[in-house]
Amino acid sequence: MEVVYDTGSDWLTIEGDNCRVCKGNTFNHENSASFKFLETVQSTNLSYGSAELKGLRASDQVCLPKSNDLKGSEEGVCLEEFEFFLVSEQEGLTSRIDGVLGLSRSKLPANLEKEWRGIGPLYVKHLAKAGLIKENTFSFFLESYSDNKALTSFIDIGTPVEEHMRPGQPIVWFKLKPHMYWMVTNVSAVRFTTQNGSIDKNKEYKWLKKGKHGYDAIFDSGTSLTMVPQDLYEMVLSKLLREGGNIHWEKQDQMYLVNCKTGAKKLPSLELLIDNYWVEMRPQDYLV
Repeated sequence: MEVVYDTGSDWLTIEGDNCRVCKGNTFNHENSASFKFLETVQSTNLSYGSAELKGLRASDQVCLPKSNDLKGSEEGVCLEEFEFFLVSEQEGLTSRIDGVLGLSRSKLPANLEKEWRGIGPLYVKHLAKAGLIKENTFSFFLESYSDNKALTSFIDIGTPVEEHMRPGQPIVWFKLKPHMYWMVTNVSAVRFTTQNGSIDKNKEYKWLKKGKHGYDAIFDSGTSLTMVPQDLYEMVLSKLLREGGNIHWEKQDQMYLVNCKTGAKKLPSLELLIDNYWVEMRPQDYLV
């Protein structure tokens, strides 16, 4: 089964064999001797943006391929009787995916503890609890098509692998809100780096007034878009396009359209100041 690794959700969801509208591969639970339904009447719907999943909670042996940080057999590592969500109906998922593996945090803000359905079982957290990985962490290695047409993006589960990091760059830890999302709370400025790597200190745009706090932002592996607050949208986009020189662009609704090949060569890198650390997004990272 091929799943989306989603930092914005919690449950492992798998499309069941009886889901007639599912577009990916489906799981036939009758072929598994260790499978068990944990409920017989649907009690939960799972929402993913505009998509909604319906199904039943179940448990089974759930395995991942072998990784350098995993103990176990050469075939991979497994959790016995892991609880997941078997999808019987879905609406809004158009991609040919087989399911979603949630990578959210296990925290909830106080104002949602009574209203929310609670955090579902987190697969990576259970791997660490079972001693199958050294620490409850994961890391993404993401490549764009312009970097490598083979697109060798992957996820490391467990201790970060230094060889997969950008050379000379340390791991940076950000303060997070007490929430299930990976949410930083102090995005306070933006600047643009030219294609030759130069930075003009006079072109650092700080949007905070004295005494004001920064914007909240979520790191979400389940979306390909970089969202900008509505009150900053026009300012950031206009300055970004101005830094790109004479690049041709068109506006349709709330989207700016440019030629991707030209944009990757001429547009600057966009950097956000988060907790006094500049985080870079290259043109090939923010162009879709």
